[in-house]
Amino acid sequence: MGIPSKDKTLSPRLFKRLRPEIKEGTILRLLFFACFVVVAFNVEKIGWALSAVLFFLILVVGGLAPVKPKMKSRSYRLELIIEPHWYDIFERLLPGLQRGEDRTIVRFLTDLNDPRPDTPFVNHEFVVFEHSDGLRTIWHDNSKSFVQSEELLIRLFVYWDTEERASRRLDAFAAKDELFAQLISKPLMKNNLVKLMCKHDLSKEGELLKIHPVGVNFAVHGPIGDIVDAKHLCSIPHWDIISFLTDLDRHTSGGAMHGIKTFPEHLRKKFAKEGVAYCDETRFHNIEYNSEMEFSDRISNYVDEKWNREKGVVIYSSYLRHHWFSAKYFSVGMHIQFFDEPDEEMRQLLQ
Repeated sequence: MGIPSKDKTLSPRLFKRLRPEIKEGTILRLLFFACFVVVAFNVEKIGWALSAVLFFLILVVGGLAPVKPKMKSRSYRLELIIEPHWYDIFERLLPGLQRGEDRTIVRFLTDLNDPRPDTPFVNHEFVVFEHSDGLRTIWHDNSKSFVQSEELLIRLFVYWDTEERASRRLDAFAAKDELFAQLISKPLMKNNLVKLMCKHDLSKEGELLKIHPVGVNFAVHGPIGDIVDAKHLCSIPHWDIISFLTDLDRHTSGGAMHGIKTFPEHLRKKFAKEGVAYCDETRFHNIEYNSEMEFSDRISNYVDEKWNREKGVVIYSSYLRHHWFSAKYFSVGMHIQFFDEPDEEMRQLLQ
């Protein structure tokens, strides 16, 4: 992955809305205040003596109530790889597509988007620098430029004004690609492709694909050119994973890139709900990182015992280049490095 230059023109503060920010102790304070108000409005009914005792108890209990201190944010550098699952995406749009035929569709769409050199039908790699004070900068390695978010907006099918012209374009590509010719000879395949190239509205999937580390959905161009979200496809609890890896780094010796055998219960529930798999051997990324994906059977003992009992986390002694999390339509790979006291050079990069 390339190293971004020190371009100081951008300092985006984006996607804070995607993170669960919880103010510790707020609910308790509201409850004690409510009790205080109730007693104050019923002094005559319960008497001054009893009211004084209740006021005293509310103040004492309220002052002694444990409020968990908010954990200090940490600076980090995150390598993020977004891997679309093209077979699952195109199989949804083109019923009857067989495994491997998605590559034929990608060749056609790449040719259709020509002369764009930066084909979107590949894995996309980002480097996210986040400072503890909220400054955030994102480098997109594919385009060698800074961007405002890790979101991909991929135009799948270039618009054609008539079905006749779209059909001729399909035939032209089939004349030079034998596998594509075989594909569009399948029943309804050519007809479905023509429709995808010609009809785009809010009720139709397939014009635009939006992929962010938290999820995938289809989108379309709205009536005034804006992008309108359509069908949501799947999610990965990205920010919960970041929070867990931050916690893991604090309570282990060696950092957050240990292979993970058992996640905390709240993450296991979210993974089950969203159908998220960890280091799924059936996905493409396992080919690239096969040697590193093979965990040893050795369990690491360099974990904070109290935290480990509370969270039920089990980690391997071996390390990974990337943690991989896969939902049906995409995977994300993550390599994270934390900085408790980031140097001035990193801060200048983010300003």
